[in-house]
Amino acid sequence: METKETKETKETKRGYLEIISAVGLWGLNSGITARMINMSAFLFYPIASLFGFLIVLGELARKKKLSEAVNVSNKKLLLLVGLLIFLNNGSFYYAIQNTTISNAVLLHYLAPLFVVLSASIIIKEEKRSGKKIALAFVGLLGMFIILSPQIEAINIGIIAGLASAIFYAAHTLIEKKLTANVEPLIEVLYKNSVAAGLSVIVIPIIISQGLFNFEEIIKIVFLGVTALGLGFIFFFKGLGKVSSQNAMVLTYLETVIAIVLGSIVFGEAIGTNTILGGLLIIGSGIAVVKIKD
Repeated sequence: METKETKETKETKRGYLEIISAVGLWGLNSGITARMINMSAFLFYPIASLFGFLIVLGELARKKKLSEAVNVSNKKLLLLVGLLIFLNNGSFYYAIQNTTISNAVLLHYLAPLFVVLSASIIIKEEKRSGKKIALAFVGLLGMFIILSPQIEAINIGIIAGLASAIFYAAHTLIEKKLTANVEPLIEVLYKNSVAAGLSVIVIPIIISQGLFNFEEIIKIVFLGVTALGLGFIFFFKGLGKVSSQNAMVLTYLETVIAIVLGSIVFGEAIGTNTILGGLLIIGSGIAVVKIKD
């Protein structure tokens, strides 16, 4: 007969497995799929979001929470977050297409450190510890170490990677204003909604440019279903079973998975500067998450 403690241990293990599954899907798409799609990220991302939207919508229907999604408060704030998510992920995938995958994902994961700095220095919404601010600067040092050998070759991909981190930080700060009792998947639905709506505009553009073919559709659908749909479903299922701190730490595995896959599949070299700078960014980000306010 199972004890209560045994059941809780099994649930916790299942939670970690679900979160790692989500992170694995995100890393797979960041490290391979997004690079393989032969059109601008700002064109394919809205279509992928449409499929992510439909997957999350189906999950909410299964949980009988569609009416809750319709009647949720703060719709305008949720849609603003959705717009910033479009700019965030669009810039992120664009960076993956136009610089190395290691540059793109490591710059993208500066976002939590930007949140710390902006919350402490600019908007002064929260009183952050000196340790968190110091760690944020350690992460920025990591960025400079990564970019220093490339300073004469800074391109649109690197700029897009930094932009994705800024938009990521912006929507994270706004999400803090949302009511805590909103079902997380309802937030995800609204996060996908703005980009999904833009698919009405981008699909005719893609068709007119002759970019739509079966192979491209398969890759876009795969990214949308796995990264923007199932990834979030797995993540929030797991989040109900493990601490949010541990879950957020595990998300940093996306950077490792994406960089390793990029190296294996596309032959991207991982230099000493990337390793050292990446360790500073990932290490400081994890430390920030683990420090209690």
